[in-house]
Amino acid sequence: MLALLGLVVLVECFAFFLWYQSIQSDVAIEQKKAADAKVRVEKLEKQKTKLEEREVAKLELARQNVIFEKLRHEKSGPAEMLKFLSYVLTQKEDNLYNRDELKAQEAAGWSSGWDPDRLWVTKLTEDNGELNIKGTAKSHEDVAEFYRRLESGIYFPLIDPVVQQIANDTEFKEIEVVNFEAFALLNYNPNGELKMRRDEVPEALEGLVAAPAAEAPAKTPPAGGAK
Repeated sequence: MLALLGLVVLVECFAFFLWYQSIQSDVAIEQKKAADAKVRVEKLEKQKTKLEEREVAKLELARQNVIFEKLRHEKSGPAEMLKFLSYVLTQKEDNLYNRDELKAQEAAGWSSGWDPDRLWVTKLTEDNGELNIKGTAKSHEDVAEFYRRLESGIYFPLIDPVVQQIANDTEFKEIEVVNFEAFALLNYNPNGELKMRRDEVPEALEGLVAAPAAEAPAKTPPAGGAK
């Protein structure tokens, strides 16, 4: 009996030994899996960091491009805007050479027979994307024609009249003139698109919100105007 009991104990000890070995093997396998998973996680973290750094760099590059593009337009825009303003205040003779240009002006809403000498711009002041315009005209109709011409180009998409009142000329008291003042929203983008947030754009200018070329029709000046 003692021999049998000793044999049973020996068998149980051997079974426990095999079970312990099996457990140790499973633990080693799981530890290896955990180590491999840790390596993969660290690798993915590094890739994520690189991707995030790349996205930040792309955003910074896009921001710089927008700034450079704006500066480029603002560098040449004022001179082109003044050329267009000069064109607005220039009368073209009605002859065969100017016939097509006069037709383009009329198609843009201009009165080709208007005499620009009936209106004088006395002061221009630019501030924060707006142009303050002051001047004198012989009549209200002359001021209205001047505003129509400005809005037909790409540089003044919106005119906001402030003052328009009758006064006596400073030198000839018996002559009545019209003093006027207006604020004009400036746009130096040659494509006629406004680089503004959509919620900042007035309803009247929604067609000029920056968008793909196929969706944002450009507003162009009449023939002969500044491009």
